[in-house]
Amino acid sequence: MVNIPEKAIQKQCRSTPQLEFFSRSVMLTKTSNCRAVSLVVSHLCKSYPVRDGALEVLRDCSFELASGERLSISGPSGSGKSSLLSILGTLEPATSGSVMLNGTDISSLSERELPLFRRQNIGFVFQDHHLLPQCSALENVLIPFLAVGRITPEQRHWGMELLNRVGLSERLDHLPAELSGGERQRVAIARALVNRPALILADEPTGNLDRTNVGHIGDLLLELTDAAMLIVVTHDSSLAERTQRQATLDGGLLVVG
Repeated sequence: MVNIPEKAIQKQCRSTPQLEFFSRSVMLTKTSNCRAVSLVVSHLCKSYPVRDGALEVLRDCSFELASGERLSISGPSGSGKSSLLSILGTLEPATSGSVMLNGTDISSLSERELPLFRRQNIGFVFQDHHLLPQCSALENVLIPFLAVGRITPEQRHWGMELLNRVGLSERLDHLPAELSGGERQRVAIARALVNRPALILADEPTGNLDRTNVGHIGDLLLELTDAAMLIVVTHDSSLAERTQRQATLDGGLLVVG
C-alpha cells in the first residue's frame, strides 16, 4: 500500500489552483447517493457584455437527462459548448433560464450553497488532466478527499480500486511526468469518479490523445460512469456515436436527438 504523506501534500498543494478547485467541487459521498436523479435544462441563455452590446453564446437551450443516460455534444469551436458545461457544473451563472439537478434549481442557490451542492453532485473531466505534478497518481485521485479533510483507509482503498479499474494498479506511486498522456487522463477519470457524483461533465476528454488512447478513454468513460449521467463535449465522432443521445450546438442553438 502506498503511504501518502498527507501533511506534505497539504503543504505543497495548498495554494495550487487545482486543489482550490477541488476544495470547491468535490466531497465525500456514499454509494447510496448514486440514486435515480434527473437533469432538466429549460430555456437556458448565456450572453457576455462586449463593446457593442452583448455576445449571445447560448440561446434557449433545453433538454433533459435521466440517471444513467449519456449525452454527447458536438459543434464548431466557439459555439458555446464549454460555456454550457460551465453553467451545468455551477461554475458560472446563466443569463436566463434554469437548470434543475436532482430536484434542485441551481440558480436558487446562494454563493455559499453552490460549493456544497457542486461537491455532492458533479464530477469533472477536462481535456487537460490538471494533475498536480508533485503528487503521485494515487495522491492525485485522493486530493478531492484531502481538500475537505483527512483521508480515511476506506477512501484510500477506493482510490486504489479506481486506479485498478482504469488499468493503473502498477502506477500508483508514479508522478504525472512518469505517465503517458493516456495514463494521465485515466488518473483524471478516476479522480472525477472518486466521490461517485450524480452528473459527470467531460470537456474534450480525448482531445489531446492519440487514436489508440482515444478509444480506450472513451471505453472507460462509458463503462465506469454506471448510474451517473454523463455529458461529454467532443469533436470525436466515434466517441459521440457511442452515447445514447447526441446533440449539436452551433450558433448558440442546441439540437438534441
